[in-house]
Amino acid sequence: MQAFNYRALDAAGKQQKGVLEADSMRMVRQQLREKGLMPTEVTPVRASRSLFQLKSGVGQSDLMLVTRQLATLIGSGMALDKSLQLMGEQAENVVVKRLITSVRSRVSEGQTLAYAFKNSPYAFPSDYIATIAAGEETGHLQEVLERLADEVEARGKARQSLMAALLYPLIMLVVAVTVIVLLIIYVVPQMTRVFSDMSQELPALTIGLIAVSDWLQAYGIYLLVLLVSLTLTFVIGMQNEHFKMRWDTMLLNAPRVSYWVVMASVGGWGRSLGMLLGSGVPVLESMRIAAERVHNLALRAKLESVSEMVREGSSLNRALFKVGTFPPFLVHMVSSGESSGTLDQMLLKVSDYYDQRLKTVMDTSLKLFEPLLIVVMGGIVLLIVMAVLVPIIQMNQLV
Repeated sequence: MQAFNYRALDAAGKQQKGVLEADSMRMVRQQLREKGLMPTEVTPVRASRSLFQLKSGVGQSDLMLVTRQLATLIGSGMALDKSLQLMGEQAENVVVKRLITSVRSRVSEGQTLAYAFKNSPYAFPSDYIATIAAGEETGHLQEVLERLADEVEARGKARQSLMAALLYPLIMLVVAVTVIVLLIIYVVPQMTRVFSDMSQELPALTIGLIAVSDWLQAYGIYLLVLLVSLTLTFVIGMQNEHFKMRWDTMLLNAPRVSYWVVMASVGGWGRSLGMLLGSGVPVLESMRIAAERVHNLALRAKLESVSEMVREGSSLNRALFKVGTFPPFLVHMVSSGESSGTLDQMLLKVSDYYDQRLKTVMDTSLKLFEPLLIVVMGGIVLLIVMAVLVPIIQMNQLV
């Protein structure tokens, strides 16, 4: 059976849309007519494509929902096909319904769950698919799904926490910049217009403020266009692998910045690698998949060098040490894990450590950013007020 998207009209003439399983489009139309619907469009479920011809990814919340439901249903003893059928029938989200229907149609044809996810209309993380494949091969799909559900939920909570932490400072920054620009462009010219008829010499601060105001009124729109153009150019350039590699290499080699780049990447890499190893995925395959979670291409290239050393017979801790980019704490913990046979557990502990440390640093930085922004904004407003008031005070003294 195959999944089909459909659009149809009900008896009242309202359009209905959804997903149905059938052997052909003709059978889909027949099912719709039996439900009292007039089909207007029936198309097979295919991979959605973006501007750069990539599969559209599953949203984090959708992935959390699908994984947890599937783990719960299979854990209750329900068969995989029946579990997927029930999830598809109860799904209220159109994306989730289309996804589950597509996966179930492939599982019904005898394909594995991992293969069905890999060839679904939506892109799944490679470590997610590999972990499910390992669970199916070892016969521990329930345990693997539960572990995946916990991992996906942890990632989702971390992302939501980060977005919530960044939202307030970002709003403050936008409001501060907007208020200052409006003051300089609209308020200052009206208040300083009275100075044009004064014969006395204006203070340097006032002259500078008037010059900035005149410049922004004349060229502010060009400055805005330039900033937007540079931002778009950078975003588009980051889609180019060569440009992104150069940018990532610069970040990785930059003093102080490189430390935070590595620390931000080690958490996700170690967690993915530990989960894959704990699920029974071979070491080299686990390292290849875990490296794909690292967004910095320069650091990913170093991890590929580490994989090559391990392929040639080196231990993981020695390979990490030879590359020289990774922190000594990580190398030491990996060495302890390899010697004790608990590498997967040690990697998860290391990931928790770096994730927590990064969160602490970010929380502290954001808490310092808010008062710093208030002080800077207050200082700029104070300069504007002084630039306007000082000539008025001088004029009153002359009178």
